[in-house]
Amino acid sequence: MSVQDKYYVGSLQRGPNNVIYIADVGKSSLSCILSPDKSGFSCNFVENYFKTSTIGINTLGLQNDEYNYGIIKSIKASNFLGNDTSLCIPFVLELVSPNECTIWSDGTFSSKLVANSDGVYFASYRQCDQLITDTIVIRINENLPKFLPKDTILCEGESILLSSPLDSTIWSNGTISKSLLLTASGVYWAEIKSSCGIIRDSINVKFNPKPELDLGENIQICPNNYDTIWSISPYTIWHDGSIGKYYVTNKEELVIGTIINQCGESSDTVLVSFFSNTFLNLGNDTVICEGSFLNLTSNSDNTIWFDNSIGRIKQIYSAGTYWASQNSICGLQTDTIRIDELKTFPLPYLPKDTILCQGIKLTLSIPLVNEIWNNNFINMITIQTSGKYWYNFKDICNDFNDTIQIYYDSIPNSFPSNKLVLCENEKFYFRTGYSNTEWSDGSIGPEIYFNKSGIIEYHISNTCGIFKSSLELEFKKDLDSYIPNVFSPNGDQVNDVFPGTHITEDFELEIYDRWGSQLFKSNNTQWKGTFKSQDVPPGVYAYIIKSKICNQNIKYGNVTLVR
Repeated sequence: MSVQDKYYVGSLQRGPNNVIYIADVGKSSLSCILSPDKSGFSCNFVENYFKTSTIGINTLGLQNDEYNYGIIKSIKASNFLGNDTSLCIPFVLELVSPNECTIWSDGTFSSKLVANSDGVYFASYRQCDQLITDTIVIRINENLPKFLPKDTILCEGESILLSSPLDSTIWSNGTISKSLLLTASGVYWAEIKSSCGIIRDSINVKFNPKPELDLGENIQICPNNYDTIWSISPYTIWHDGSIGKYYVTNKEELVIGTIINQCGESSDTVLVSFFSNTFLNLGNDTVICEGSFLNLTSNSDNTIWFDNSIGRIKQIYSAGTYWASQNSICGLQTDTIRIDELKTFPLPYLPKDTILCQGIKLTLSIPLVNEIWNNNFINMITIQTSGKYWYNFKDICNDFNDTIQIYYDSIPNSFPSNKLVLCENEKFYFRTGYSNTEWSDGSIGPEIYFNKSGIIEYHISNTCGIFKSSLELEFKKDLDSYIPNVFSPNGDQVNDVFPGTHITEDFELEIYDRWGSQLFKSNNTQWKGTFKSQDVPPGVYAYIIKSKICNQNIKYGNVTLVR
């Protein structure tokens, strides 16, 4: 019930035709809900569904005294639309009513309604004070969808089970069942009968084999020739990383090919080798030693050599360029080799260990070879000091070495003068440096002491020659001053001069080397160990000091210079 466009609805009740009727206050009609089982706008609400008459009454308990409402004494359900039905899509069904003023569930007024979708269709018309109604339910009997899976690819040894929704399915192999197990490639179909007709579906199943690669037998080729190994697949992966249906080779090798698909992988190998006795190789260029020979070897007894001889082996005794040829399955094969000859030298011996005189240089060299001396010098060495010297030389044909020991003798010290005057109680000491020195007093040794006047002589024989020297000694009253026998002119301000700063009286100084040469002469000047402004080498030097001490004012002796 509605009042002033406001609905006051209590418990809604369906009429005998499954329709809910609504009275509109102030209107001479009834509205209705034709499909109360559906939600939203699908319930088919229709305003002003039936015209009514006006009756004044106060029976509804509302404030107004007069309401417009229609009175329908009875509602009669009929079956003029027919029974509920199921149809196959697409469909068009014409619903027919015996009354031209039939109102349909879509709100239209007509004796006919075309239905083309599923749902509940309602129709009603008024006959006197009676409402005639009918309802029909249309359901879709849908065609069954495609029920087999998509086309597929499997591997040999696998299987696939096809399933149908019905046990009465007819399969392409003539069997009738709900499923079919496939293990072989082919196109398979299934057929189902329904109220909407016959439905057929199909599938293409392919069983790929596991890859099997066969590259064939091992092959032999001629040197410098090519051969091709073929595969069944353009996607073959070869051992060198290349991809293709074939592999080209011209050398001895193990060829490996691999093919791969979704069912696995397979590999095969081909061993490529040269035909035997077809490749003539005399070897790399080489050398032989003087007086020796080299055997050149081929792989055929029919080899023709440079001198027109025939055989497998040829002996070579001299340098030169040599060739050979032979016929084989691969044609004429030739090769050339260059042979050089190295000279063989007689073993060179060094002289025996020897003694040289000081100052003499010795040059050693081995002719014709580049020998190495003492691991440092090449071809020659110049010797001027004592020591051990050796050489070595090695090549393919020679290997020799030798050693020599060199000693050096020197010229012995000679007396500083023919005559020396010494102070009494003083000894004269002289050293030659040679242990085999023969002295005039009959003694033998490198040194001698004298403390009395007389003539002293020595005799020395060594590598440098025969040496004799004599000295007349005269001993007088001893000098008061001390004369050192060693001094070191090295600039350290200690014992840097000779005869020493402690000698302050007038003196004359003379210095001689071992050969008697005068190196220094001065009055009241100390000697700093030089000769012509150059340092003299360490050694023993003779001196003469003339002073007021002793009658002759002279002192002789040897002083050792060290640095």
